[in-house]
Amino acid sequence: MMKFPYQLIKMGLIFSICMSLAMGFLGLITGQIIMAVMGFLSFLFGCCYAYFVWDRIPFAAANLNTALTAVRCNMGLSGVAYLSLVVAFGWSMFWSVAAGGTMVALGQGALFLFLVSYYWVHQVLQNTVHVTSAGVIGTWWFAPHEASSCCSRALMDSFARATTYSFGSICLGSLLVAIVQALRAMLRMAQDNEESVEGCNFMVCILQCILGCIEGMIEELNKWAYIYVGLYGYNYFEAGRNVMILFENKGWSAIVTDDLCENVLSMMSIAIGLVTGLVGLAVAAMDKNTYYNMGFESPQLVGFL
Repeated sequence: MMKFPYQLIKMGLIFSICMSLAMGFLGLITGQIIMAVMGFLSFLFGCCYAYFVWDRIPFAAANLNTALTAVRCNMGLSGVAYLSLVVAFGWSMFWSVAAGGTMVALGQGALFLFLVSYYWVHQVLQNTVHVTSAGVIGTWWFAPHEASSCCSRALMDSFARATTYSFGSICLGSLLVAIVQALRAMLRMAQDNEESVEGCNFMVCILQCILGCIEGMIEELNKWAYIYVGLYGYNYFEAGRNVMILFENKGWSAIVTDDLCENVLSMMSIAIGLVTGLVGLAVAAMDKNTYYNMGFESPQLVGFL
């Protein structure tokens, strides 16, 4: 990505358009008309989007290369990210046991609160890493001598601020997203219960769409607000006001640049996943007894999963 950022951003943009087209054809093949229409509409929108943002690719490539250089100089951020994954996995296991036992005693009325708690903790962990990264990269930009090693002073200071002084702001923004996610999960459960929503599927879909839009807007605001929290130590509301000022001054250029870089990261994540799956599939093909003890009907495919 550091060697070919310009080419990869082009590929990422084209890749996202091709995925929308593939979704449209898949909907046609499977007979899902709504999926097909959404896929083709997304394809047309993606083509228009690519036409208007194509001249911004060089600037996005420079941003991507700068960000990767900063992360490479502070690889300790990977340790923070993996630590959050370990904590998230432990929380999921604990929540599964606690929620299951408690809901048996309290009934389904407690389900919403348990869902909020589940999503809230995951959002807090994710945003703590985000704020820590923002602090480290900001220090690297303004004072590179303090952020040029694996476990630099900037990393320690940024992580300490994210888990102390800025932790309240992280929790507040995370709670807003968690509530919306919990509501969407409740709607999905209601939609699966055919008896409770018979004749109301359309209304449930509309509500899910509205909540999805609200969730997306809050997450976009949070993503930028937490950069201000990590860089300057602002509280959540002050950071949010600064984000609004940023959008007023820069328009959508900052969002477009960020979106172009995210296309590359998504494409690389999918590529890494495919390569990893092929390695597992090759291991299963060389020794067919490798995954038989796991009890799966198709052990070879387990290697890919």
